[in-house]
Amino acid sequence: MPLLKGKFVAHVFSVPTGDEVPNPEGMAEALTERAFRTPPQAAWKTASGWVNLETWIESDFDDRDRWLMGNLAYFNYRVDEKTLPKSFKQRLAQAVKAWCKANGREKCPAGVKSELKENLEIAILPTVTPRTALVEVVWNMAEGRVYIAGKGLKLEGARKLFFNTFGMAPEIVTGLDGVSLAELNQLVDASELVPGGPLTCPERKPGNDEPASTYAEMPALPEFGGDFLLWLWHGFTEGRFSELNGERITGWVDTRVVLASGEWSATVKGGNALRDREVFIALGAGRRVRGLSLTLRIDDQEYVYDVTDALDGALSAKIPSLVKTGDVGERMLDRIHCAGCAWGYLTQLTERYARERLSSEFPATFDALTTWVTEQAHVQEA
Repeated sequence: MPLLKGKFVAHVFSVPTGDEVPNPEGMAEALTERAFRTPPQAAWKTASGWVNLETWIESDFDDRDRWLMGNLAYFNYRVDEKTLPKSFKQRLAQAVKAWCKANGREKCPAGVKSELKENLEIAILPTVTPRTALVEVVWNMAEGRVYIAGKGLKLEGARKLFFNTFGMAPEIVTGLDGVSLAELNQLVDASELVPGGPLTCPERKPGNDEPASTYAEMPALPEFGGDFLLWLWHGFTEGRFSELNGERITGWVDTRVVLASGEWSATVKGGNALRDREVFIALGAGRRVRGLSLTLRIDDQEYVYDVTDALDGALSAKIPSLVKTGDVGERMLDRIHCAGCAWGYLTQLTERYARERLSSEFPATFDALTTWVTEQAHVQEA
């Protein structure tokens, strides 16, 4: 349960917030209507729907205490999938061969082969045990935030079912609410970090800032490139960041950094290793920072992030949960509160970088980054 205990790993989405919290009775009816049910026919391949958070079996939402705590609703998106056995192709080939022999034909027509395949699936699927996957979903109705602990098709499936259940399509949160998509496109692959190299910006691309009124697949989201992560690393190393939204902070990068270039990648771990001159020589040679571990300490509370350069709304962090035992609802309230704080701190840094990147002062910042890399690359070993 990544949303309830351990490292908090989820994608953060936004949905509209109204003047009033949605009616619990109406929500229960909607959840029940879209609850997980095993299809009545035996030869099914995929089934999905909502189940209670604490179990993958129960899909009864009449007892709201099991899925609702104040302005927080929480449930599991369950997906059952059946996979045909490896012997299926061989059995289909045998069926095609038998048909050709019985009908005196050298080749089996496509329509006949499709029918044989369908009949074979109908015969085999009832004997196949499905694989079950659960994706936790938490809806903070007061803040209009939806946290989905999944990825790939499971993430998209949960997002689509949320839309079909509540009539609202969760929109990805990039952390750049105050920056338009057209401006955001300026940040993509904005520069190549080579000491002494030029700073180049791509042409402005057209964008659409209007939210979709109906469900749509999640768009392919841009990446900042390695400059954002290098900016974070340099900023905390040089003490540039001491305050976020009026709160005093300290932060450091000393656990893990991922370097990459094309298909090549390497993970460097440990404080001493991250200060090794060879790491900065690699950066100077064109390697990019594609991931890092960032620790923030605020009011004696520590948040340890796995940060990437993708603007995909992903939050992966160890958060300082205070309520570790007791009622699921109370623990979830505490976890979502801490996750909201963690997300807020990260997005403040993200937006700060974006605005600095779009300002006329960024060439000076870029020079500081390249100078730092160059100096660290030429530090003589003791």
